[in-house]
Amino acid sequence: IEKIIRFLPSHARQTLLFSATMPKGVKEVAGLAMRPSYKFIDTVGKEEADTNIQVTQSSAVLPLDQHFAFLHALLTKAKQDPAHKIIVFFTTARLVGYYCELMGKAGIQAMEIHSRKSQAARTKTSDQFRVAKSGILFSSDVSARGVDYDGITLVVQMGVPSNREMYIHRLGRTGRAGKDGEGIIVLTPEEAFFLRELKDLPIATVSTEACQPDQASVAAIERAKGAVDERAVGAAYQAWLGFYNSVPGLKWSKARLVEEANTFAAIMGCDQPPALLKKTVGMMGLRGVPGLRIEASIPGVGGGGG
Repeated sequence: IEKIIRFLPSHARQTLLFSATMPKGVKEVAGLAMRPSYKFIDTVGKEEADTNIQVTQSSAVLPLDQHFAFLHALLTKAKQDPAHKIIVFFTTARLVGYYCELMGKAGIQAMEIHSRKSQAARTKTSDQFRVAKSGILFSSDVSARGVDYDGITLVVQMGVPSNREMYIHRLGRTGRAGKDGEGIIVLTPEEAFFLRELKDLPIATVSTEACQPDQASVAAIERAKGAVDERAVGAAYQAWLGFYNSVPGLKWSKARLVEEANTFAAIMGCDQPPALLKKTVGMMGLRGVPGLRIEASIPGVGGGGG
């Protein structure tokens, strides 16, 4: 942004800045781009609630090994509504891809959109989902703000969001234009600390009994695990490791992080943790941490955590 501003005339220009939210970072950009005497107009007002009161919010805290079946059961039930429009948010692009393939093998078909898709592919998927009378969209945070899909009935957030603001933006995809909606966030016990960030919001707790997935979903997921492409499994493992390496609220040591990632690999059905490139391990700051499988090269795999 600073580079662009340097190409603009310093005096003979009019500059206007629009933002759906006005966090500290946006205010800093305004200071760079605007005249010192710029006027600020708030079209929302202090009385506006953080989240829409027409959206029913709930949280489910359950062990990671139950997340796959829980999501399968949740979507199976939600699909009984002929007009269901559901968005499921995941922490990384690679996890979007993994869950989409896993659920597809388990009988839940979903569209997929994230930053690793080309802009043309994202636009096509977005347009298809927008005009569909019913459907499920698996997404990273590329769909969390600035996107309007009419008639979203349910927003599911799998795993801890990057911050409170992102939780609210994701939830805001439903309950739009005066309509009702529902949102549920699914966390592990280790991620439950995030609920303290949301303590002022009307979030109900899903009971332990209600969190138990039905056996049909458990069986469907177990059958599906072995059918997922091993490259998608490896990419999901690496992405999971990279994301949770950057979540400050967990306060995990590097050794604990790798232990948890390897548990996730086992949940995905791996006999051993997927291999990582040596340079990837270095970029994550995990050199010398026990429990990792490190290879100089992996056929068909590049760097990056997704």
